[in-house]
Amino acid sequence: MDIPPKKHYWGRPKKGAKYKNAFYQRLYENLTASNTKIRELTTTVGKLEERIKELERKKDLTTWYDG
Repeated sequence: MDIPPKKHYWGRPKKGAKYKNAFYQRLYENLTASNTKIRELTTTVGKLEERIKELERKKDLTTWYDG
């Protein structure tokens, strides 16, 4: 059984790429994209948590005044 010649599946890396190997460059880009998505989600969750605390504080004040 003959071993087939190696093919370059991943194409050329982009200009200004961090890695010369296109496979590692693609992997790096995917990881950084997922990391930025995670960072954005955590910031939105933090903002929502702050908003919930603020609303709960307002609710506590209104219930206290109501009696």
